[in-house]
Amino acid sequence: MIQIRCSGECDGVAINHVVRDCDFTKAVSFFRNEYQIHYMFGGERIFYSEMASFAMPEGTMAFVDKKKIPFTNIIGGHFHNRFLIQIHEKWLREAGEVLGVDLIACLERWHGVMEFTNQERDYIEARLMEMEEAMNADTELTSVRVKSSLIALFIFLMEGAGERPGELRMPKNKMLRYIKVREIVVYIIEHCRKINSLDELAGIFYLDKSYLSRIFKEVTNFTVNEFINVQRIGQAFFIYQMMQFGAGIPRDLDEAATIDGCSKYTIFTKIFLPLLKPSIVTTIIIQFYWKWDDFMSPMIYLSKPAMYTASVAIKNFADSSSTTDYGAMFAMSTLSLIPVFLIFLFFNRYLVEGVSASGIKG
Repeated sequence: MIQIRCSGECDGVAINHVVRDCDFTKAVSFFRNEYQIHYMFGGERIFYSEMASFAMPEGTMAFVDKKKIPFTNIIGGHFHNRFLIQIHEKWLREAGEVLGVDLIACLERWHGVMEFTNQERDYIEARLMEMEEAMNADTELTSVRVKSSLIALFIFLMEGAGERPGELRMPKNKMLRYIKVREIVVYIIEHCRKINSLDELAGIFYLDKSYLSRIFKEVTNFTVNEFINVQRIGQAFFIYQMMQFGAGIPRDLDEAATIDGCSKYTIFTKIFLPLLKPSIVTTIIIQFYWKWDDFMSPMIYLSKPAMYTASVAIKNFADSSSTTDYGAMFAMSTLSLIPVFLIFLFFNRYLVEGVSASGIKG
């Protein structure tokens, strides 16, 4: 069950108050490209950023620097009550100029989790409820009331409220599950041709095969065998394509070149390699398309947002815990098609070009 108590946006500031009573079986990331403030009215979460994790129990607040995309996951039961504030960089900069304070630098410095005393929590929750009431009222003064409460909250934090909790050094519960599945996925990608059975894979990671199958399906939406086969097919496809193309080259060319005194190396480099050019270029183009669209591998291997591929960058505009910026997502999707279109435009003739046998006389 998901209960949305408040959701709206007013000129650079968006708020979203959600109560969830369900068991999440997938990781939820901060994907919106905005500065964010999360406050936990109830339940518990884990804030994971730059290889460090912090518990977010009731009464804690997490600050998200838009330049850092942390990983978060639900822990400790099936319930949480979360208040989310998303703030556009432009509004932060303009508000900071009016107040004479660099609000962007403040949010970047606060990035992470803070816990508060009971008195501090009462003040914070009062300001958040003011924002929620103003947004739900939807009057001409909604924007002013929401932003006034947000500025009051900023001032309260700049005066020294809150302190950093200790790091959660040992991942537990579901976090351990995602880390283990990540290791298994990396191993399968690198060794898919050597894996003979599920029992063998389970033995490598010292896991019961039933447990391995369950958590792998839960996290990746693939069964173990499906994922192994997908990786094998991807690696074998181009070998099969080149073999099929090479089988169509007339043997008469080889025989004629041998009669003319050509060596095997000369026959391959001067005759067969040029004829294989359409197949080689086709392989390169398709492989480029596959890698350009690949989502899982970059998510596994890349940890810095600056190195993310187009598919992962597009996903950054979606937020399963709040609203999604579909305009920016569609614009980014359109831009990501430009390299694909240009490559096809300039090399499409190789995709349809066949073997020319005009040099053979009947």
